[in-house]
Amino acid sequence: MKRKALRMALLCLISVSLLGCWDYVEIERLNFVLGIGLEQIEPDFDVIIEVVKAAGGFQQTKLQPVVLANKGQTFSSTARALTNPAGKRLFWAHAKVFIVSEEVARRGVVQAIELAIRDVDIRTSMLVFVAKDCTVEEIYHSKPSFANSVTEHIVELVDQRLRVPVTFPQEMWQFRKALAESGVSAFLPAIQLVQEGEDEVPVLEGSALFKGEQMVGWLDGQETRFFALLRNEVDRGLMVIPTFVQGQRGDLTYQIEHNQVKIRPTVEGDQLGMVIDLNLRLDLSESGTLRLNFDDPKVIKSLEERVNIAVSGQTQSLLQKIQREYNTDVLGFGLLLKRKHPNVWRAFAHNWDEVFKQLEVTVNVNAKIVSTGIISEAIHLRN
Repeated sequence: MKRKALRMALLCLISVSLLGCWDYVEIERLNFVLGIGLEQIEPDFDVIIEVVKAAGGFQQTKLQPVVLANKGQTFSSTARALTNPAGKRLFWAHAKVFIVSEEVARRGVVQAIELAIRDVDIRTSMLVFVAKDCTVEEIYHSKPSFANSVTEHIVELVDQRLRVPVTFPQEMWQFRKALAESGVSAFLPAIQLVQEGEDEVPVLEGSALFKGEQMVGWLDGQETRFFALLRNEVDRGLMVIPTFVQGQRGDLTYQIEHNQVKIRPTVEGDQLGMVIDLNLRLDLSESGTLRLNFDDPKVIKSLEERVNIAVSGQTQSLLQKIQREYNTDVLGFGLLLKRKHPNVWRAFAHNWDEVFKQLEVTVNVNAKIVSTGIISEAIHLRN
């Protein structure tokens, strides 16, 4: 018995000594890819990447971003060949941003993103963007003032989206799902450059709309804000509403404390429609030059009506652009119809483009002012 126990102990000791990782890679022999970009796919794939390298000694190591570019026949072969100028093996699993040019987006994005979806080393949680009025390489060569890399700067902007809601972020898996789903069209946020002093820095504002795999047009930042509201995205930004009440005219600024949208299809015989109910809870943030008594229920009611009219008008303008100008169902009306009334959807699915373009949409906005700040009256000045 003792001999058997001794043999077992010896076997365990030998097993522990043989433990190891057969496919380990030393971190010092890697360059980490942070951002990926695709400038063109015809006649060659033009791939740009932002790589981070370690500089300095052990005690004062600094991470320095480097931009590399290469052209080749396919995405994967071009990306692999970037190891040559990098000097080390490229590690792709930490890539957080994928940017395509407008040219690539309008030509068709499936070929552009196929590697990112298929490759096991690339995460489908990457944020995807379309470059507007600039090249992908210009974006990665820009100089953000408060970030160590362009990729870090972009990720920080996405994190601030609730407070500055002029962009609608999309991860790779969300974009892929929209491309594959019937009854809804895909979209991507726009990224562009603005001048800051002597340098240009990336900003996130607007959206690129797709029909199938091809981009068909842009929404600006304000239109994107209302588009996101209709998609029931959380919005905690400021809303400026031109107001005329009690003979006074000016701009009031509100902060959204809560937003919720409900969209329901209506079916009457062969007539289809959509009803949008948008509910907003607002805090008065700034009254500007208006001198109003916010304790007066009539004043509050008038202000809420002005918000309802303004938001309804912005929403109708957005719907007009999406339906009539671009005719792309990025709001997912068809998908909603398919879920709520599958038999009706089957009857209209074959010519949904024509149905969607002429679809009657009713917009109901219900805004409630729930707070006017710590004072309920305008600031009084001495005579």
